[in-house]
Amino acid sequence: MTKTFVLDDDTLIDSQIVSDQVHGGKSLVSHTKDDDSYILHCTIEKSYRWPFCEVSFQIAQDKGIDFSEFSHIELSILSFGEGPQKVRFYLRHADDAYTDKAKMETYKINEIQFDTNKHQAPLKIPLNTFVVPSWWLHERSLSPFDAATELSNVYYIEVSTGDFREAGKHTIYIDDIRLHGKWISKELLLMLILVLWIAFGFAFLGQSYYQTTLEAKKQRKLKDELEKINQALEIEKQELADISTKDSLTDVYNRHGLSQYLPALSRGVKELGESTSVVFLDIDHFKSVNDENGHDVGDLVLQGFANLIKANKRDTDILVRWGGEEFVLFCPVTTEADGVLFAEKLRQIIANGVWPENLMLTSSFGVAQMQPHEEIADLLKHADEALYTAKRTGRNKVIAYSKVVNKQAS
Repeated sequence: MTKTFVLDDDTLIDSQIVSDQVHGGKSLVSHTKDDDSYILHCTIEKSYRWPFCEVSFQIAQDKGIDFSEFSHIELSILSFGEGPQKVRFYLRHADDAYTDKAKMETYKINEIQFDTNKHQAPLKIPLNTFVVPSWWLHERSLSPFDAATELSNVYYIEVSTGDFREAGKHTIYIDDIRLHGKWISKELLLMLILVLWIAFGFAFLGQSYYQTTLEAKKQRKLKDELEKINQALEIEKQELADISTKDSLTDVYNRHGLSQYLPALSRGVKELGESTSVVFLDIDHFKSVNDENGHDVGDLVLQGFANLIKANKRDTDILVRWGGEEFVLFCPVTTEADGVLFAEKLRQIIANGVWPENLMLTSSFGVAQMQPHEEIADLLKHADEALYTAKRTGRNKVIAYSKVVNKQAS
């Protein structure tokens, strides 16, 4: 049982085109429409650092649309012109905590980028591959906890020219945009199965108990059958627990799974005086891996990256997929200096690793140690600042938060 959202005349409220002229650029944009396509005409001028043309489709006014229960989006978009024909696709989410509905730039960007020359339309993209760009978070001064993809309150769908557009004329044909999902999610289906199994178990118990009053020898058979049912129920219960706490692609903890460990980590620092450090790590230029090799290769890289970290961390360390290509490693009883040494070891292992399609991968690291007066959110923010410094100053390096603070002080 599937559900579908289609961008058409019935769901479209308004549309607006814009170019880099809003930032002082000189790119020109116009649009036409026929019976089958919305056509964006763009003349790229290189006078602005990041030239672009964009169309924004408004699909909600008073209340956003919940796309969180959809599984994937299907795009029929073609682009023509000189050079790579990369297209950025945005789903804009509103949140009362940071969105001013009168300012488009405050709506959270959930984005995916693809090259129409490399991907045949219609292109099916899982929604869990959308990411929130780090530059948007830094411009808004938001915390790392806001880095998760959010699609429960979407107001706008946007199509824009992507990276590395050559100067000159480009034309983007938007033929079809639709989202697909299931009315019943996998989690709910497993829960229904579990409830049915429990109901079956109780019914079977009643019938078996009645029969055992007639024949004593059937009691042993009933016991064996009940044990099998209980084992099956435990398997289903564990599957449901894993779904809620583990990242389905890399099989490491997600943010929900991490929450059960945070109180103990905080108590160890504040009450017991233990040293706890966190390492933020990010695969350098991961978007180019997806753009040039496809998302299947990108998924293999993420799985291999997570497996490599798991193989080299301590049993007490906690690895979490933070979002997209970002991971966080919580290291109890570890100083910042020891965290830096461990991060440097990981950096070298990653740089010398064997990756799909013979890719050469590097990673950037930010390390911070939690202080007794701080909260976990402060620790994550400091590690994220150190990671941002590592990426801004050349990538493929390890930066400690203490060095960031010292440099700011000087």
